[in-house]
Amino acid sequence: MNKIMIDEIFKAYKYAESLTKSYDKLVLKEALNSYYYSINCSLSSEKSYEKIASLIERKNKLINFKLKVENILKNMDKLLRTILVKKHIKLMQAEEIAKDLHLSLRTYFRRIEKAETIMLQNLLKL
Repeated sequence: MNKIMIDEIFKAYKYAESLTKSYDKLVLKEALNSYYYSINCSLSSEKSYEKIASLIERKNKLINFKLKVENILKNMDKLLRTILVKKHIKLMQAEEIAKDLHLSLRTYFRRIEKAETIMLQNLLKL
């Protein structure tokens, strides 16, 4: 379960910026539609406002999540941070990371387990 959770955390982190841009586009589209319908159809735009507020709230949650992950990484031991970034963001293989950092594979696996545990514990605290 922890492995799946860590993978999902880093997928969300990796794509957070593009997702926030998508939310911006959706908000703009909804705002323009709301404006168009309020002028041309005399319809209530309350539902559009609710949808825009919901999109903005989701975008803010995503930004806050990204900032939390960055803060955890920033405060983590440099070697552990490097291992996490190489594995989950750069998608490097274990052997490649171990070789790059001059670690044995056994040491690499101990360090990645420790780094992932720290990441999960810190995210669950927040």
